[in-house]
Amino acid sequence: MNVTVAKRSATEQELTIQLPGADLAKAFEARLNEARKNIQLPGFRPGKTPKELIRKRYSASIRNEAIDQLVEQSVRAACIQEKIQPVAPGNVEEFDAPEIGAEGDIKFKIVVEIDPEIEVKDYADLGIVQEVKELTDAEVDEALEGLRGRAAEVKEATEPSKTGDMVGATYRRIEIDGVERAITTPSFQAELGRGIAEIDAGLTGVTAGQEVSVEFTFPEDYADESSRGKSGKYEVTIDKVLTRVLPELTDDLAVKFGMADLAELKARVIKDLTANADRSGREAAWDKAIDAILEKNAIEVPKSRVNSYVEWQYKRVQQQQGGAQLPPLESLLPIWAPEAEKVLKRQRVIGWIADKEDIRASTEEVDARIAEIAGQYNIEPEEIREELKRSGRIAEVREELRGTKTLNWLIGQR
Repeated sequence: MNVTVAKRSATEQELTIQLPGADLAKAFEARLNEARKNIQLPGFRPGKTPKELIRKRYSASIRNEAIDQLVEQSVRAACIQEKIQPVAPGNVEEFDAPEIGAEGDIKFKIVVEIDPEIEVKDYADLGIVQEVKELTDAEVDEALEGLRGRAAEVKEATEPSKTGDMVGATYRRIEIDGVERAITTPSFQAELGRGIAEIDAGLTGVTAGQEVSVEFTFPEDYADESSRGKSGKYEVTIDKVLTRVLPELTDDLAVKFGMADLAELKARVIKDLTANADRSGREAAWDKAIDAILEKNAIEVPKSRVNSYVEWQYKRVQQQQGGAQLPPLESLLPIWAPEAEKVLKRQRVIGWIADKEDIRASTEEVDARIAEIAGQYNIEPEEIREELKRSGRIAEVREELRGTKTLNWLIGQR
């Protein structure tokens, strides 16, 4: 086998491979013998069909299979020989091969994608630090109000509906752009203040049993594309009005959230808000640091890696949305690709710097992270550790910590 390598770009290598025609003849005979075992023709027992008959009928398809096998094997061997590590199957170009039994060599070009070597410069002293945000009383009060809302009791309203109430109603008539539409869903429930403003206004100040007519315009981002921007008219009967009764901010409320008293609940809220602010500030600094590095360093990513990442992200979104129907992957690829490329560049930069600076996660740090995960699920750390070992994912924990330590290193938290 003769192999010539040429660089097409930072992420592409062109291999020109030349093989003796005898290799194809040998591969063809091997595939022919295999086909004879599996092909059964009328009048012959399994495996007893004459080879020449199979050759005559299936020569073209067997030759194609032999070529595919030969190309795969030779490309694998050529990459090993030339110390090339493809990140995806290659794209064959300019293929030429003799017919079976004819003289001549096999010659073809194949383009494979690789992860290019990188060298990150000017990363050590970026001057980027985490901004410290002071927690305000207003933010604490807002969080406590949120807890009151979560603990609210829902009751039938004795007063006309207002913002925040839930209104249940039955359709009597639906018009869109003046044309009556069939009622496919008999009733609905709406939280006032969270829907189309004109509908919320029309359902405000109503009581059960009241008949209401509401005219409005469907927003341009409405879920049903056929209704976007069109005028609508709903004639409905109000079935019920539900209101939320907020509990007082007392020790009793704190007990509902597992705290001893209101002081402990407030302390927990402050702790959580502070931790969230710290995490947000740190992540913002990380992003600035990576952006600064990428501005100074040209990092290229193979297209196949970008496509694979987008495909993974697509499947993940589908799972998160319970298998919801998304636009075709092909239509989302150009939209999601830029962000996917940035994520992959970020990963390469972090990995390179971690190697260069010998940044690692210690056993104690891994143990602490496992204990943290165990605490989130309220189980013993050893259970988590054993599960991570069984699934082979304990290395992921170590790599996650290594990446975090590298990002902190970049913003001066060393």
